[in-house]
Amino acid sequence: MGAVVVHGQNFKQEKSKYKDSVYLYLRPVDGDSFELSYTSLEELKTYCEQYGVNQDWWPDYIDLNGYNIPIKDMMNKNRLLKRSLLRLTSEQIKAVNWLDEICDIVRQCHKFYIH
Repeated sequence: MGAVVVHGQNFKQEKSKYKDSVYLYLRPVDGDSFELSYTSLEELKTYCEQYGVNQDWWPDYIDLNGYNIPIKDMMNKNRLLKRSLLRLTSEQIKAVNWLDEICDIVRQCHKFYIH
């Protein structure tokens, strides 16, 4: 399994209990998800960095496995990333796999995170 991109306009938190621990899972109310390889994700981030898209702006929470994602941090990263991605030319967007898909999500005013 690779990275999962979860997107939607609205999200809700759901509690999940495992043994003695409670986790919060952020689910899209009106969205979807798709998978891409970790290699593709890193190539995408590295490629975009050439054009001024800071790698820290990607809502990448792979280390959290989809649980307890900080909502405010995710929203802030989406805002910063959207501003940068929308400056890319169509040629730049089409030059690398998955970037067009991510830009479509951003253009639809969806928020997303990666885990």
